[in-house]
Amino acid sequence: MVVLVISPEDGNDQGQASKGELTSLSDETEHQKTELTMNSAQNKFRAISLVLTILSPLYVSTVLADGVPVTVWKSPFCGCCQGWVDYMKDNGFEVTTRESENMNAIKHELGITDPALHSCHTAKIGDYLIEGHVPVSDIRQLLEEKPDILGLTAPGMPSMSPGMNSIEPKDYDVLQFDEDQNTTLFSRY
Repeated sequence: MVVLVISPEDGNDQGQASKGELTSLSDETEHQKTELTMNSAQNKFRAISLVLTILSPLYVSTVLADGVPVTVWKSPFCGCCQGWVDYMKDNGFEVTTRESENMNAIKHELGITDPALHSCHTAKIGDYLIEGHVPVSDIRQLLEEKPDILGLTAPGMPSMSPGMNSIEPKDYDVLQFDEDQNTTLFSRY
């Protein structure tokens, strides 16, 4: 809102603005309108940018999980394996389970031949193998980056891992491994 105040001090006894003053005020008003319009457009842009910044990781996470088929081989008697399956489902993956009482044979058949890489369950997601209690964040990173590896493993049964005693991974490493069973650190918790 623009308030126009006209005082007789400008030499005009009748309290009216001169033509020059009106033009100047009109130009100033147009400038303020333009400034308001620009500020409004900038604010809209900032708001949209903020929303996209907040939502894009969620969108990417959903895209990298929503409907992605996962096959999990596990023992019918393993509660933590079922906990990890539920965790995967809760994070948008489409999980099919296959139960086996001979998990070592399954691991060898799929290509995980080094017992030091083994855990209680084995999953296949696309071209990758996931051994044990690997967090969803690592799986999403794997699917996004598509490294030239055979898979990821959380060897053994880390007690503070998804499916075990914690949804948030703590105090263990996730390794990436190739067909020759060579490993390198993928993430550390």
